[in-house]
Amino acid sequence: MSVQTIIEMRPIDTDVYGVFLSLILVPPQFLNYPSNTYAYESTDIEMECAVTGNPQPTVRWVKNGEAVIPSDYFQIVDGGHLQILGLVRSDEGFYQCIAENEAGNSQAMAQLILLQLGKIRRTEHAHVLI
Repeated sequence: MSVQTIIEMRPIDTDVYGVFLSLILVPPQFLNYPSNTYAYESTDIEMECAVTGNPQPTVRWVKNGEAVIPSDYFQIVDGGHLQILGLVRSDEGFYQCIAENEAGNSQAMAQLILLQLGKIRRTEHAHVLI
């Protein structure tokens, strides 16, 4: 857990004590990074992005340098995962998850690659025959 709370009692004056509460800011840290995703057109996908921090970070997504605007088509679910419903060819690209809070920010990137039936697709590490 990233929230660190310190509670201490300190004397303020003779026979008078005060309770002090301190919250420590923790920058965003990834619990689950987005990973490269291979999918077919018309399918639905979800790219993971789970983060923690104090205060709880906000998560936003960027595709090829442009902000992803949440809609019926692009949805941010479970606190930060990006769900894309009914993929189309133009969805292919690099997606970046950006988590921010008062203590800082963290970023992670993954690629969405759309596959075609009956084609050989060269990837960074392998050839995929569909």
